[in-house]
Amino acid sequence: MMFEMVKLTAKHLEELIAEPKNMHLVSWLATGHADELAKADSVTGMVDGQIMFCGGALPYWTGRAFIWGVFSERSKHHGIPVFRGIKKWIDERPYRRLEVDVPLDVWFTDVAKRRVRLLGFGLECERAKFYRSNGKDSALYSLVKEHPNV
Repeated sequence: MMFEMVKLTAKHLEELIAEPKNMHLVSWLATGHADELAKADSVTGMVDGQIMFCGGALPYWTGRAFIWGVFSERSKHHGIPVFRGIKKWIDERPYRRLEVDVPLDVWFTDVAKRRVRLLGFGLECERAKFYRSNGKDSALYSLVKEHPNV
């Protein structure tokens, strides 16, 4: 089993969003977000050529960025290499403060909370009301690096 990280393309995201568990993102993708994310600090994690996740960092300003991610249903079968790849990528980001939100109204809420904690993020806000563009709530997490490679 070989894990590799490659530059994100819009096609990678389109493949993930076609999976039944990611269908809630179809309208979001239709607005052109995939092309914009492909231009940013974004990657695709693959195991043996199959896409496991797409994710990236969107800077607010120097030293601070928002982390986003979309996972394949297959990623649960390759948890260790996927997790290690994401952790390494996060550690290499040139930001002192990284933030992520976890939607509170989707099937993967508990899994996502567990994953972000395992990656070193700490809970900052249990329920940020009307946080997302669709008016739904999210939990907010952050990771502050003591010795950032900024």
